[in-house]
Amino acid sequence: MEILTGSLPSPEEITARIDEWHEPEYRLAALYQYLICGRASEAVGKYQPRGIDAHPVELLGTEAFMFVVKTAKSAKPRRNLGPRLRGVVVPTDYPYAEEVYEWFREAGETPPFPFSYRSYLRRCTDMFEGFTYPVDYYEKIVYRIEHGEQVPIKEIIDGKEVNKTVGVPMHERLLPTHIIRHVVGMQVLFLRYKFDTVDLQLYAGWKGRGAYDTLPPSSRRYLHMAPTSMAKELLLLLGERYFSKLINGGVNQ
Repeated sequence: MEILTGSLPSPEEITARIDEWHEPEYRLAALYQYLICGRASEAVGKYQPRGIDAHPVELLGTEAFMFVVKTAKSAKPRRNLGPRLRGVVVPTDYPYAEEVYEWFREAGETPPFPFSYRSYLRRCTDMFEGFTYPVDYYEKIVYRIEHGEQVPIKEIIDGKEVNKTVGVPMHERLLPTHIIRHVVGMQVLFLRYKFDTVDLQLYAGWKGRGAYDTLPPSSRRYLHMAPTSMAKELLLLLGERYFSKLINGGVNQ
């Protein structure tokens, strides 16, 4: 049996590397990605926020900040729906929350991190040099190029036509920015604050079912539109589910 020898860095190791970075704008972008447990594209590039996407709010009698995030890989083109909005709501004394909020406030209508996705990835490659990410065995679909597009190759197994796959052995992978998402999701939100699957869907945009079942079906469309006042109210309401865990050290009261 093959055993991976590497392990994820700790949250403290991640934030130490970020804090040591000498360029303030890239340091704040990495802190924002850490804060929202997000993908790189949710901080910089395709789904980047604007300064006005950070809001001072009050939730469960506690002063907080809500960061409105366009969730990557959540658009529904067939239904003409853009990326789903999610609200990351944290107490004002949550690590790095106030510093990131002030950076957003100063940006106003403009993006708080006005540089390219590639330049951010290059900085993160240096920032997290030596950190690796264990990947379990998985099978990936084999494609062919047809008219300039990838098309799955088919094969017949037990009389059924299925996508052809190849096995990818267990290995260590260097994914600089994605390390942030896994460290925060597992070590901070799941283990420290006792987030469950639905909490992680709402806070970090992880895939799954059940997170939006409490909303009337007609209202869910607002979460795929511009961050209107209605959308913000819905996001704040959804944030109540996990917010008490953040202010009570993992106990949902």
